[in-house]
Amino acid sequence: MRLEQFYIFKKIVEEKSIKKASKSLYFTQQYCSKAMLQLEKELDVRLFERTRTGILLTPEGEQAYQVIREITENVDRLKEMFRVDGAEDRTEACSVNILSCPILDSYVNFVVKNLFTYFPEAPVNEKQVSRNILKTILTSSGDTDADIILTNMTADYEKRICKKIRTNYSCYFLYEDELRVQLPKDSPYADYDVIPFDILANIPMVLFDLDSNGENEFEQMLRDNGHPLKYVSRTSNLDTCSQIALNSGRGCLVGYPSVELRPLANCVYVPIEHGYNYQQLMFIKKHHENRSFVKAFFENMEQLFDVRKIF
Repeated sequence: MRLEQFYIFKKIVEEKSIKKASKSLYFTQQYCSKAMLQLEKELDVRLFERTRTGILLTPEGEQAYQVIREITENVDRLKEMFRVDGAEDRTEACSVNILSCPILDSYVNFVVKNLFTYFPEAPVNEKQVSRNILKTILTSSGDTDADIILTNMTADYEKRICKKIRTNYSCYFLYEDELRVQLPKDSPYADYDVIPFDILANIPMVLFDLDSNGENEFEQMLRDNGHPLKYVSRTSNLDTCSQIALNSGRGCLVGYPSVELRPLANCVYVPIEHGYNYQQLMFIKKHHENRSFVKAFFENMEQLFDVRKIF
């Protein structure tokens, strides 16, 4: 059980609604629901019934609420009791440096926003960085002051992670993406079960890269395997890339299921022949000054993904 679950439960009871509680706590409704399911599983009781008009506490939920309310109130009193005006908790005041690739950046922003309630004094330096830069750091130099790194890698790159990173960081698997082609529903290829490489090479594409002058990761993956694309235009805006492709009747290479973060109604996502898969990974520095924040960040990622350690 985590203290965060108690605060979520208390707020749900007070608001009589998971939706209202999630907005009040700046969590997603899905996150709050998952936290409550886990709490019920750990306590082995049903805390409340979910009705059309809101939540209704069970008798066990009423008992739990009395205890949990007392716990959270005591924790709040402790925080106030030992707060010294003008002084900062050194552990929590230490900055946390986070580097993330564009696909995972939205998750980072979500978790950091959640944690701000509990760590308002922890300065977080979160930076979105191109995958190519992150791969150079992870496979070549290892030179970074980042406490947390989130990016994606093929199995080939994973084997090449430099010794310095392996020494200083722990690596965790988050989930696996499959490379697919986003196509408008009226595309002549939209009904294909898979897109053959000879057709793929000739489909006009709009592709994302922070460095709009070079090939992106997906293009490099295809080129390295003998399947270069011929007709490509580029944008450095991830949020509009898929929409630009759709509006212009072009294809777009995307990771699936990551693309579900930005769903579009009028397109399909078709796998590529002999599909390519790559892993979304998280690297946590083994020795960092703000242990509390980094630990809380990790626990939040565990709520979102089936996290497992690689090294």
